[in-house]
Amino acid sequence: MDSTVKLTNRTFSALDDLNAAMGSHAAWLKALIRGLLCNEAIDPCNLANDAHHLCNFGKWYDRDGKQLFKDEPLFEDLEERHQAMHDAARIMLRRHDAGGPIDAAEYDRFMDLAISFQMEARQFQYTLLQRVCAVDQLTGTGNRYALFHRLIEEKERAGRTEHPCVIALMDMDYFKQVNDTHGHIAGDTVLQATAQYVSRSIRKYDSIYRYGGEEFLICLPNTDLKSAEKRINHLREDLANMNIEIAPGTTIKMTASFGLGYLRPGYPIQDSIQHADAALLRAKDSGRNRVEVAHWP
Repeated sequence: MDSTVKLTNRTFSALDDLNAAMGSHAAWLKALIRGLLCNEAIDPCNLANDAHHLCNFGKWYDRDGKQLFKDEPLFEDLEERHQAMHDAARIMLRRHDAGGPIDAAEYDRFMDLAISFQMEARQFQYTLLQRVCAVDQLTGTGNRYALFHRLIEEKERAGRTEHPCVIALMDMDYFKQVNDTHGHIAGDTVLQATAQYVSRSIRKYDSIYRYGGEEFLICLPNTDLKSAEKRINHLREDLANMNIEIAPGTTIKMTASFGLGYLRPGYPIQDSIQHADAALLRAKDSGRNRVEVAHWP
């Protein structure tokens, strides 16, 4: 499954917390340098061996950070840089607390570490923000920006390796009736439940994106049309049998129609999507809750 799918609404609040933690780090750095220059009392927390866990950034890292981002590149590096910076600060502060002068080399090392940590933390934040901008906030799937970025990669890979890639357009059947009968909140619940079900059901290297409204696009790399049709039919059948709870004690069933086609190297991506869309229209015109396959001439 594409990595963007893993991001949830909680990620957005965690990013806000990260931004606040970075603000606290800047304030901590300012206060530390002022204390050294103005001979102020030292915060005992800064002298502790686990100082990197006691500051606001460390608390964020150990709480929301590890829970949400432990598998992200750069995340472990942040902890190492953060600890090294606090260790360097403790050496200076203990020397200052003992009444001795601050060694220039120790100060330079601390500042280099502090600047490096801040730059890497901001880079980590920027990387996550880029990914958040590629996520549909309602369903947690990729949005159109992420979709076309992925399809560009897969089209190039299919052309290079000659391994086929299939795209499947999925449209929820009679979705408007859900909104009209049960309200838009129920409709949102249906979209979320459907997206979560598909995300759990596809392979780890497949990916799902919200194409628009109640339409999703599923990307199936290294798959031919025959295998994709079989796989998507299983998914369609399981979805039709799933009970979706739209309110306490109230469940409904939903079906979906699918149009499949190859992501063709040498052709514009939009052409491949249009062929899958034509197959989807045939599925809907033929009674819905079915899979149709596009065959290029």
